Order: sequence, then C-alpha cells, then structure tokens
Amino acid sequence: MKNKGMLISAAAGVLALLVYVIYNLAIGKFTMDVFLMILAGVVFAFVALKSDFKFAPVLAVLGYSLAIGFYLNNRIIMFEEMINHIEGMNERGNIFAVVVIIFVLLFVGAITGVGASFAETEEE
Repeated sequence: MKNKGMLISAAAGVLALLVYVIYNLAIGKFTMDVFLMILAGVVFAFVALKSDFKFAPVLAVLGYSLAIGFYLNNRIIMFEEMINHIEGMNERGNIFAVVVIIFVLLFVGAITGVGASFAETEEE
C-alpha cells in the first residue's frame, strides 16, 4: 500500500508541477519558491518509491505542504479581488479553476504521502 500511495503522490506532484509552470509562466506569476517546493515533493516521492529512506514520504509531504502555503501566499491578492468584486486591478489573466486544480493536486500529493507514511511496505 505504501508504494501505491507514493506513486499517487508522485503523479499528483508531477501534474501540479506541470500545470504550475505552464500556467504561471503564461500569466507572469511564476515564483521559484513554489516551484522548488513542488519539485522537492516530487523528488522525495520518487525517492520513497525507489529507496528505503524512511523519511522520504515525510519530506515529500513537507515539500507539498510548503508549496501549498507559498502558493496561497502568492495567490492571496487574486482571492481578495474575487471576494471584493474588484476586476482587473493587479491579477489580470488569472483563471480561478486552474488555481484550484493546482491546490487540489498539491493536497492529493500531501494526503496520499501522509497515508503512505503510515502504511506498511509491500513485499515483492
């Protein structure tokens, strides 16, 4: 069960990374801190799949969690403008659904990583 959880975590992280890079480069809101945290989550998810390093799932979850926090911090202006019905002031070109998809993928990566942290490793 552990490998399946980490495989889902890694796949969600790769998708989140691709969507993040494409979308945020297109709208000019790319930041290296979010990119590096998602990348760290993906790398440690793959390390957990390929090695016996017991802290790799925890580090993957840490990477995804920090990415969620950093990305939320970067997108707070967009949410503020949406709540206050301010159109086109600072955040032009944002697509709310894509932002939500990135958050959902990061949450899936983090939650499956947490589950895999407590699961037993399968015997081959």
